[in-house]
Amino acid sequence: MPGAEEFYLEGGQKGCVLVHGLSSSPSEMRPLGDYLASVGYTVHAPLLPGHGTTPEDLVNVSWHKWYETMANAVQEMSKKCDKVFLIGLSMGGVLSLLGAARSLPVKAVVSLAAPIYIRDIKIHLVPFLRFVMPHVRKNNAIRSIRKKKEKKENYSPAFCEYKRIAYDCQTLNAVNNLLQLIKILKTELANIKIPLMIVQSEDDPVVKPDSAHYIYSNVSGDFKEILPLKKSGHIVTMGPENRWLFVQIQRFLSEGGYY
Repeated sequence: MPGAEEFYLEGGQKGCVLVHGLSSSPSEMRPLGDYLASVGYTVHAPLLPGHGTTPEDLVNVSWHKWYETMANAVQEMSKKCDKVFLIGLSMGGVLSLLGAARSLPVKAVVSLAAPIYIRDIKIHLVPFLRFVMPHVRKNNAIRSIRKKKEKKENYSPAFCEYKRIAYDCQTLNAVNNLLQLIKILKTELANIKIPLMIVQSEDDPVVKPDSAHYIYSNVSGDFKEILPLKKSGHIVTMGPENRWLFVQIQRFLSEGGYY
């Protein structure tokens, strides 16, 4: 899919690996990547297996492959940079947290809208539905609500100038892999001791805000914070508060990198 490719931005001796969400692509991380590169970071946003092509390619891909791709990106970045940070959005946030729990060589982690609790009550049916419904179209009601809000709000040019490339449906086997990933993460959160920023929008139509508090309460490190957003929806990197968010991420990485 044009625009769904991974990207790499050369910078200084501090590196960031950016991890996109389920059924999406590195495009949703590009605004953050460009900002971090502009302030001197080296940035790599890999394309996770099964993404950026067709939804059918997600059917037989397990979360282990997503994790392996992320871990390889971190290892490669650590060969070039003195300090490496992990930043993940949605499922990418879950993967990043798991990477921190499993001691990938990173100095700090930023979790953006990582799901522990998902709003859609039908999520519990996914382990069964995936055998009869390989794919489901994304929630049109949510998309309609977001479009109305985007029209009503005076969004900044930073929000408008980027295009997010993602599938228009969810692959239920991939969603089931995400559920497995969340379950595993919950058992390993206590292993996270490095600095952690947890970002969560109160306006998120996908993830319950309680997810942020669960993560905060179950990690072991003392250097941690929750950064609440008011109106950024789920894709916080492309929301109306993104410029302020990016500045806060830069501030956290500067503090957490020397912890």
